[in-house]
Amino acid sequence: MSNECSDKDPFVLRVHGDSMLPEFPDGSIIVVDPTQPAKAGDYVVARINEMIELRKLYVENGTYVLKTTASPVEDTLVSASAQLIGRVAKKTDIRKSTAKYFA
Repeated sequence: MSNECSDKDPFVLRVHGDSMLPEFPDGSIIVVDPTQPAKAGDYVVARINEMIELRKLYVENGTYVLKTTASPVEDTLVSASAQLIGRVAKKTDIRKSTAKYFA
């Protein structure tokens, strides 16, 4: 039995920072599913300039755009500089012992 995950296995990340408040406070745990297709309005994890980032996916004039919800970070167009990794399927706030699923 292998201990390695495949590129299609869901994985867990911890949120650092406050750029996605109020939905994702610092310390939240998210489950990311790389097999679920992302659509406008979904929370996604993307590689942006070699960093792994949590963003909300929007469609503006036919272009996919990644945005933060709380900080004045420049919007990122989904292109060669931003690779979608997966859609957020679940969030857990360990400080409040609550969970939220995203359909």
